[in-house]
Amino acid sequence: DNVPWKVLQGVIYNISYGAALYALMLFYMATREHEGLADKNPLLKFAAVKSIVFATFWQEFFISIFPETHIEHPHAWTDFILCVEMSLFAILQHLAFHYSPKEFDRPSYGEEPGGVPQRASESAGR
Repeated sequence: DNVPWKVLQGVIYNISYGAALYALMLFYMATREHEGLADKNPLLKFAAVKSIVFATFWQEFFISIFPETHIEHPHAWTDFILCVEMSLFAILQHLAFHYSPKEFDRPSYGEEPGGVPQRASESAGR
């Protein structure tokens, strides 16, 4: 349809995406040695979420600029490829955001280790 507009849109998207990734990389570099994040694997979580956005954008971009020779339903191809990608991304998400019962055994903020909430007068006297 309008290939120059799609190319311009891709350039603008990549500049903004690159700036966002750079800012997130700076944030990661500043917090990577924090002891509270050591067992959380934030880099894998970041990659799992960002790869979905990145891959789906490029997939749609490349399908949209291919000459439409013999492709009757380009959106059907986009949807099909997206379904295949999501099955792979589901595995990555499971690895990055796994469930562990021990994560929920920790006391919440303001609770004693036994799970009993502190009273304001008790915590002020300490």
